[in-house]
Amino acid sequence: REKLERAFTGKRCGHRPEVDQVFVWSDWHGGDKITASEVESLGAEVNFQILSDRLHFHIDGALKHAHHLRAGFNLRTAHVLALGDFIHGELHESDANEFPITEQVVRAGHLLGEGVQRLQGAFDNVQVHAIRADNHGRLDPKPRSKSKDIRNWNHVVYEIARQTMSDQKDFHVSPSTETIVTIQGWRFLCFHGDTIRSWGGVPYNAIDAAIQKECQRRMFDSSLNHFDYMVLGHFHVPAFVNRYFVNGSLTGTTEYDYQCKRWAQPAQITFLVGQHGPFAFTPWDVSKAPRLADYAEPHP
Repeated sequence: REKLERAFTGKRCGHRPEVDQVFVWSDWHGGDKITASEVESLGAEVNFQILSDRLHFHIDGALKHAHHLRAGFNLRTAHVLALGDFIHGELHESDANEFPITEQVVRAGHLLGEGVQRLQGAFDNVQVHAIRADNHGRLDPKPRSKSKDIRNWNHVVYEIARQTMSDQKDFHVSPSTETIVTIQGWRFLCFHGDTIRSWGGVPYNAIDAAIQKECQRRMFDSSLNHFDYMVLGHFHVPAFVNRYFVNGSLTGTTEYDYQCKRWAQPAQITFLVGQHGPFAFTPWDVSKAPRLADYAEPHP
Protein backbone atom coordinates (compact mmCIF):
# COMPACT_ATOMS: atom_id res chain seq x y z
CA ARG A 1 0.00 0.00 0.00
CA GLU A 2 2.84 2.37 0.86
CA LYS A 3 4.42 1.73 -2.55
CA LEU A 4 1.12 2.46 -4.26
CA GLU A 5 0.80 5.73 -2.35
CA ARG A 6 4.29 6.74 -3.48
CA ALA A 7 3.36 5.96 -7.06
CA PHE A 8 0.13 7.99 -7.00
CA THR A 9 1.51 10.95 -5.03
CA GLY A 10 4.68 11.15 -7.12
CA LYS A 11 7.01 10.73 -4.14
CA ARG A 12 10.27 9.06 -5.05
CA CYS A 13 11.27 5.83 -3.41
CA GLY A 14 14.66 5.96 -1.73
CA HIS A 15 15.84 2.82 -3.52
CA ARG A 16 16.54 3.04 -7.24
CA PRO A 17 16.88 -0.37 -8.92
CA GLU A 18 20.09 -0.96 -10.84
CA VAL A 19 19.73 -1.31 -14.61
CA ASP A 20 22.14 -1.34 -17.56
CA GLN A 21 21.53 0.24 -20.95
CA VAL A 22 22.22 -1.76 -24.10
CA PHE A 23 23.07 -0.13 -27.44
CA VAL A 24 22.89 -2.44 -30.46
CA TRP A 25 25.04 -1.03 -33.28
CA SER A 26 25.25 -2.74 -36.65
CA ASP A 27 24.52 -2.39 -40.35
CA TRP A 28 25.95 1.10 -40.85
CA HIS A 29 27.22 0.20 -44.34
CA GLY A 30 29.85 2.91 -44.42
CA GLY A 31 30.89 3.59 -47.99
CA ASP A 32 27.47 2.86 -49.48
CA LYS A 33 25.96 5.62 -51.57
CA ILE A 34 22.21 5.79 -52.19
CA THR A 35 20.38 8.34 -54.30
CA ALA A 36 16.81 9.07 -53.17
CA SER A 37 15.50 9.02 -56.75
CA GLU A 38 16.61 5.38 -57.16
CA VAL A 39 14.26 4.31 -54.39
CA GLU A 40 11.40 6.63 -55.41
CA SER A 41 12.10 8.76 -52.32
CA LEU A 42 10.79 5.92 -50.12
CA GLY A 43 14.25 6.02 -48.64
CA ALA A 44 16.61 8.94 -48.53
CA GLU A 45 19.96 9.98 -49.87
CA VAL A 46 22.77 8.18 -48.06
CA ASN A 47 26.48 8.92 -47.86
CA PHE A 48 29.01 8.64 -45.06
CA GLN A 49 28.37 12.13 -43.67
CA ILE A 50 24.66 11.35 -43.42
CA LEU A 51 25.43 8.05 -41.65
CA SER A 52 27.62 9.94 -39.17
CA ASP A 53 24.90 12.54 -38.54
CA ARG A 54 22.36 9.78 -37.97
CA LEU A 55 24.55 7.97 -35.46
CA HIS A 56 25.18 11.11 -33.44
CA PHE A 57 21.47 12.01 -33.60
CA HIS A 58 20.69 8.55 -32.19
CA ILE A 59 23.26 9.02 -29.40
CA ASP A 60 21.89 12.50 -28.61
CA GLY A 61 18.41 11.10 -28.06
CA ALA A 62 19.55 8.03 -26.13
CA LEU A 63 21.72 10.06 -23.74
CA LYS A 64 18.93 12.55 -23.05
CA HIS A 65 16.61 9.62 -22.36
CA ALA A 66 19.22 8.06 -20.04
CA HIS A 67 19.46 11.32 -18.13
CA HIS A 68 15.70 11.22 -17.41
CA LEU A 69 15.80 7.52 -16.56
CA ARG A 70 18.30 8.20 -13.77
CA ALA A 71 15.50 9.85 -11.79
CA GLY A 72 14.09 6.37 -11.18
CA PHE A 73 16.95 3.98 -11.90
CA ASN A 74 20.55 3.52 -10.91
CA LEU A 75 21.90 3.63 -14.48
CA ARG A 76 25.68 3.70 -14.62
CA THR A 77 26.71 1.00 -17.12
CA ALA A 78 26.26 0.82 -20.88
CA HIS A 79 26.88 -2.15 -23.14
CA VAL A 80 27.51 -1.77 -26.88
CA LEU A 81 26.72 -4.87 -28.91
CA ALA A 82 28.65 -4.33 -32.16
CA LEU A 83 27.22 -6.87 -34.59
CA GLY A 84 28.96 -6.14 -37.89
CA ASP A 85 28.29 -4.75 -41.38
CA PHE A 86 29.88 -1.46 -40.40
CA ILE A 87 31.24 -1.15 -43.94
CA HIS A 88 29.51 -1.77 -47.25
CA GLY A 89 32.48 -3.68 -48.61
CA GLU A 90 33.34 -4.45 -52.22
CA LEU A 91 31.46 -7.70 -52.76
CA HIS A 92 28.20 -6.00 -53.76
CA GLU A 93 28.30 -3.61 -56.74
CA SER A 94 31.49 -1.93 -55.54
CA ASP A 95 31.58 0.42 -58.54
CA ALA A 96 28.72 2.37 -56.91
CA ASN A 97 30.49 2.84 -53.55
CA GLU A 98 31.27 6.31 -52.26
CA PHE A 99 34.93 5.39 -51.72
CA PRO A 100 37.18 2.27 -51.71
CA ILE A 101 37.12 -0.34 -48.98
CA THR A 102 40.35 0.86 -47.35
CA GLU A 103 38.79 4.25 -46.67
CA GLN A 104 35.52 2.62 -45.59
CA VAL A 105 37.39 0.68 -42.90
CA VAL A 106 39.26 3.70 -41.54
CA ARG A 107 36.20 5.94 -41.46
CA ALA A 108 33.96 3.28 -39.90
CA GLY A 109 36.57 2.55 -37.22
CA HIS A 110 36.88 6.21 -36.28
CA LEU A 111 33.10 6.68 -36.26
CA LEU A 112 32.64 3.66 -34.00
CA GLY A 113 35.34 5.05 -31.72
CA GLU A 114 33.63 8.46 -31.63
CA GLY A 115 30.36 6.84 -30.60
CA VAL A 116 31.98 4.84 -27.82
CA GLN A 117 33.79 7.95 -26.56
CA ARG A 118 30.51 9.81 -26.26
CA LEU A 119 29.04 6.99 -24.20
CA GLN A 120 32.12 6.96 -21.98
CA GLY A 121 31.44 10.60 -21.18
CA ALA A 122 27.91 9.77 -20.00
CA PHE A 123 28.32 6.42 -18.20
CA ASP A 124 30.68 5.28 -15.46
CA ASN A 125 31.34 2.02 -17.29
CA VAL A 126 31.07 1.20 -21.00
CA GLN A 127 31.59 -2.37 -22.22
CA VAL A 128 31.89 -3.10 -25.95
CA HIS A 129 31.14 -6.64 -27.16
CA ALA A 130 32.01 -7.07 -30.85
CA ILE A 131 31.36 -9.74 -33.48
CA ARG A 132 33.64 -9.74 -36.54
CA ALA A 133 31.82 -12.28 -38.73
CA ASP A 134 29.28 -10.77 -41.12
CA ASN A 135 28.60 -10.72 -44.85
CA HIS A 136 29.58 -7.24 -46.10
CA GLY A 137 32.99 -7.15 -44.44
CA ARG A 138 34.19 -10.60 -45.42
CA LEU A 139 37.36 -10.98 -47.51
CA ASP A 140 36.13 -13.95 -49.53
CA PRO A 141 33.48 -13.60 -52.27
CA LYS A 142 32.07 -16.99 -51.31
CA PRO A 143 30.84 -17.37 -47.71
CA ARG A 144 33.05 -19.65 -45.62
CA SER A 145 32.95 -21.35 -42.24
CA LYS A 146 36.62 -21.79 -41.32
CA SER A 147 38.27 -18.58 -40.06
CA LYS A 148 35.10 -16.69 -40.93
CA ASP A 149 35.55 -14.21 -38.09
CA ILE A 150 39.20 -13.21 -38.63
CA ARG A 151 38.96 -13.06 -42.44
CA ASN A 152 36.85 -9.94 -42.20
CA TRP A 153 37.52 -6.21 -42.40
CA ASN A 154 35.74 -5.77 -39.05
CA HIS A 155 38.96 -6.98 -37.45
CA VAL A 156 40.59 -3.70 -38.56
CA VAL A 157 37.50 -1.58 -37.87
CA TYR A 158 37.45 -2.76 -34.26
CA GLU A 159 41.18 -2.29 -33.76
CA ILE A 160 40.90 1.32 -34.93
CA ALA A 161 37.93 1.91 -32.61
CA ARG A 162 39.69 0.19 -29.69
CA GLN A 163 42.57 2.67 -29.87
CA THR A 164 40.18 5.51 -29.06
CA MET A 165 39.05 3.98 -25.75
CA SER A 166 40.60 5.12 -22.50
CA ASP A 167 40.48 1.56 -21.16
CA GLN A 168 41.02 -0.91 -23.99
CA LYS A 169 40.32 -3.96 -21.82
CA ASP A 170 36.64 -2.97 -21.98
CA PHE A 171 36.57 -3.70 -25.74
CA HIS A 172 35.83 -7.40 -26.15
CA VAL A 173 36.11 -8.95 -29.63
CA SER A 174 34.70 -12.46 -29.88
CA PRO A 175 37.00 -15.10 -31.40
CA SER A 176 33.87 -16.90 -32.62
CA THR A 177 31.00 -16.05 -34.94
CA GLU A 178 28.76 -15.85 -31.85
CA THR A 179 29.21 -14.61 -28.32
CA ILE A 180 27.19 -14.69 -25.11
CA VAL A 181 27.06 -11.45 -23.17
CA THR A 182 25.87 -11.51 -19.55
CA ILE A 183 24.02 -8.36 -18.46
CA GLN A 184 22.44 -8.10 -15.01
CA GLY A 185 22.51 -11.89 -14.80
CA TRP A 186 20.69 -12.36 -18.12
CA ARG A 187 22.51 -14.03 -21.00
CA PHE A 188 22.24 -12.67 -24.55
CA LEU A 189 23.42 -14.73 -27.53
CA CYS A 190 24.75 -12.24 -30.11
CA PHE A 191 25.66 -12.74 -33.76
CA HIS A 192 25.25 -10.89 -37.05
CA GLY A 193 22.41 -12.94 -38.52
CA ASP A 194 23.61 -13.60 -42.08
CA THR A 195 23.55 -17.37 -41.49
CA ILE A 196 19.74 -17.27 -41.21
CA ARG A 197 18.42 -17.70 -44.73
CA SER A 198 15.69 -15.43 -46.03
CA TRP A 199 14.29 -13.72 -49.07
CA GLY A 200 12.03 -10.73 -49.38
CA GLY A 201 11.76 -9.75 -45.73
CA VAL A 202 12.46 -10.61 -42.12
CA PRO A 203 12.27 -14.42 -41.68
CA TYR A 204 10.57 -14.52 -38.29
CA ASN A 205 9.86 -18.24 -38.57
CA ALA A 206 13.49 -18.94 -39.50
CA ILE A 207 14.70 -16.91 -36.50
CA ASP A 208 12.39 -18.91 -34.24
CA ALA A 209 13.81 -22.10 -35.75
CA ALA A 210 17.37 -20.82 -35.14
CA ILE A 211 16.53 -20.27 -31.46
CA GLN A 212 15.19 -23.81 -31.20
CA LYS A 213 18.31 -25.28 -32.83
CA GLU A 214 20.60 -23.26 -30.58
CA CYS A 215 18.69 -24.40 -27.50
CA GLN A 216 18.86 -28.01 -28.63
CA ARG A 217 22.59 -28.12 -29.35
CA ARG A 218 23.41 -26.32 -26.10
CA MET A 219 21.15 -28.68 -24.18
CA PHE A 220 23.07 -31.74 -25.43
CA ASP A 221 26.56 -30.19 -25.13
CA SER A 222 27.35 -29.14 -21.56
CA SER A 223 30.41 -27.20 -22.75
CA LEU A 224 28.17 -24.66 -24.50
CA ASN A 225 26.62 -21.86 -22.49
CA HIS A 226 22.88 -21.49 -22.28
CA PHE A 227 21.21 -18.19 -23.21
CA ASP A 228 18.04 -16.31 -22.36
CA TYR A 229 17.68 -13.99 -25.35
CA MET A 230 19.08 -13.65 -28.87
CA VAL A 231 20.30 -10.39 -30.47
CA LEU A 232 21.08 -10.01 -34.16
CA GLY A 233 21.28 -7.49 -36.99
CA HIS A 234 21.45 -8.07 -40.77
CA PHE A 235 17.75 -7.70 -41.58
CA HIS A 236 17.57 -3.90 -41.16
CA VAL A 237 14.12 -3.93 -39.53
CA PRO A 238 14.11 -3.25 -35.76
CA ALA A 239 12.02 -5.74 -33.82
CA PHE A 240 11.57 -7.37 -30.42
CA VAL A 241 9.69 -10.64 -30.85
CA ASN A 242 9.35 -13.39 -28.26
CA ARG A 243 12.94 -13.85 -27.06
CA TYR A 244 14.95 -12.12 -29.76
CA PHE A 245 15.94 -8.59 -30.76
CA VAL A 246 16.62 -7.50 -34.35
CA ASN A 247 18.52 -4.29 -35.04
CA GLY A 248 17.85 -1.77 -37.79
CA SER A 249 20.36 -0.06 -40.08
CA LEU A 250 21.67 3.47 -40.57
CA THR A 251 20.94 3.35 -44.30
CA GLY A 252 17.23 2.56 -44.25
CA THR A 253 15.69 1.45 -47.54
CA THR A 254 18.35 0.49 -50.09
CA GLU A 255 18.01 -0.12 -53.83
CA TYR A 256 17.91 -3.87 -53.14
CA ASP A 257 15.16 -3.40 -50.53
CA TYR A 258 13.21 -1.32 -53.01
CA GLN A 259 13.38 -4.00 -55.69
CA CYS A 260 12.25 -6.63 -53.16
CA LYS A 261 9.24 -4.45 -52.20
CA ARG A 262 10.68 -3.84 -48.73
CA TRP A 263 10.81 -0.62 -46.75
CA ALA A 264 12.47 0.30 -43.46
CA GLN A 265 13.28 3.50 -41.64
CA PRO A 266 16.93 3.93 -40.63
CA ALA A 267 17.17 3.04 -36.94
CA GLN A 268 19.32 1.56 -34.17
CA ILE A 269 17.84 -0.07 -31.10
CA THR A 270 18.44 0.23 -27.36
CA PHE A 271 16.90 -1.48 -24.36
CA LEU A 272 17.38 -1.67 -20.61
CA VAL A 273 18.18 -4.77 -18.58
CA GLY A 274 17.38 -5.08 -14.91
CA GLN A 275 16.85 -7.76 -12.31
CA HIS A 276 13.70 -9.03 -14.05
CA GLY A 277 15.10 -9.01 -17.59
CA PRO A 278 15.13 -6.67 -20.60
CA PHE A 279 12.56 -3.90 -21.02
CA ALA A 280 12.10 -0.46 -22.60
CA PHE A 281 12.92 -1.65 -26.13
CA THR A 282 13.38 1.48 -28.26
CA PRO A 283 14.00 1.65 -32.02
CA TRP A 284 15.53 5.10 -32.53
CA ASP A 285 14.27 6.46 -35.85
CA VAL A 286 17.11 8.57 -37.26
CA SER A 287 15.49 9.48 -40.59
CA LYS A 288 15.01 13.09 -39.39
CA ALA A 289 18.59 13.56 -38.23
CA PRO A 290 19.75 17.10 -39.02
CA ARG A 291 22.87 17.58 -41.07
CA LEU A 292 26.03 18.43 -39.16
CA ALA A 293 25.83 22.03 -40.39
CA ASP A 294 22.37 22.35 -38.78
CA TYR A 295 23.66 21.66 -35.29
CA ALA A 296 24.13 24.67 -33.04
CA GLU A 297 27.29 23.06 -31.76
CA PRO A 298 29.46 20.36 -33.31
CA HIS A 299 29.17 16.78 -32.04
CA PRO A 300 31.18 16.30 -28.83
